[in-house]
Amino acid sequence: MPFGSFGQFYFCECRKTPFIFGMDAAGAMIGGNIEVFHLKVNNVPGDAIIASGPGALSLYSVGIGPGVPVYGLHAWNGAQVRVYSNVQPTGARGDLKVGQNPMRTWSDFRNNTPKKNEIDQTPGTGDGSRVWE
Repeated sequence: MPFGSFGQFYFCECRKTPFIFGMDAAGAMIGGNIEVFHLKVNNVPGDAIIASGPGALSLYSVGIGPGVPVYGLHAWNGAQVRVYSNVQPTGARGDLKVGQNPMRTWSDFRNNTPKKNEIDQTPGTGDGSRVWE
């Protein structure tokens, strides 16, 4: 379910397709600024939540059901994602993936340096993607 542009979603449920922010159905970058207050994702073929490209995504509450084979939240290509303390989407390969950085668990993200802030600043190839609380 691709989203872009501007707006607020008070409840969104994705079944068998991930929540995608920043791209249209053809994969073109569209950016924007979206707030999602309640999101539920289950039985998807890859990442539960994908944030790609320019723009800002705020996640207030996320529920993940069964069947997420890759990452809970995957931010790349310059995506800027703000999460709140109750946001902890998980996947079989890990919780949080930002750009080219190694995967982090939500516990690591919230308790270890860099605390509540993950930015892809890989020298020469980093895309500036960021997830913060």
